[in-house]
Amino acid sequence: MRFGYRTLDFVSWKIEDAITRIAELGYEGIELCLEHPDLAPRNLTPSRVRYLLSLLQDYGLELTALSYQGLNDQLEIRRRNTQIAIEIASAFRAPVLIIASRRAEPPRLRAQWDELVMWYQQLCQQAEASGLRIAVEAIPDMVVHRTEDLCRMVHDVQHPLFAVNFDIGHAALTDDDLSWAIYSLSQWLVHVHLDDVRSQQEHHLIPGEGQVNWTELKEAFESIGYRGPFVFDVRQGGNSPEERAARCLEAIRKLWSETVPA
Repeated sequence: MRFGYRTLDFVSWKIEDAITRIAELGYEGIELCLEHPDLAPRNLTPSRVRYLLSLLQDYGLELTALSYQGLNDQLEIRRRNTQIAIEIASAFRAPVLIIASRRAEPPRLRAQWDELVMWYQQLCQQAEASGLRIAVEAIPDMVVHRTEDLCRMVHDVQHPLFAVNFDIGHAALTDDDLSWAIYSLSQWLVHVHLDDVRSQQEHHLIPGEGQVNWTELKEAFESIGYRGPFVFDVRQGGNSPEERAARCLEAIRKLWSETVPA
């Protein structure tokens, strides 16, 4: 198993310092989030990308994915930034770009769905030159809300580069059976976010501090032969992102001990 950490939790740090500390803590991978101020598209010149790539290589960190969801951005800004994100991901030679849908508006949910299908098809066509996978993530209260929506969206988009990022914490809030969700998504699963939840609230907790059955999850991932990265998407628990990142590795070593190197 390969474990990484999202830079979104280090949003108050310089990105160079975040990369350095994540590597020093023993992580093998990292997900660069373009919402981080240092990774804003306007700041990512070609020379800046080359510098960050060399830094990742120096520390032996695998770039598991780039992500841009822009949930707080206006729709048109999100669309433009997502297109730019594909170019940035290609420059970084990232294997995956993680995106989200948009907040659901029940009266026009059918129209929103159709718009997203067309939009995702366009993004996949743009990504064809580099072979970048476009991985959508289900988020509560969004158009792509749960595992059933992910399966349906992949079927409707019908493009070989369209894939899924599975967020454990989100699925724990929207799906009755996490093992079933993993089995259902197995052929499209390219990236996984690890986080826990408690009392049906989206807290992004350290694994083991909430209600998720981690033993059951490990068995499900093993049964489908998942070989992709597991990346912690944690934002609560501990006093600093550095402490949270350290505690995440400690927690997963206890929960999945026989498969996680010390």
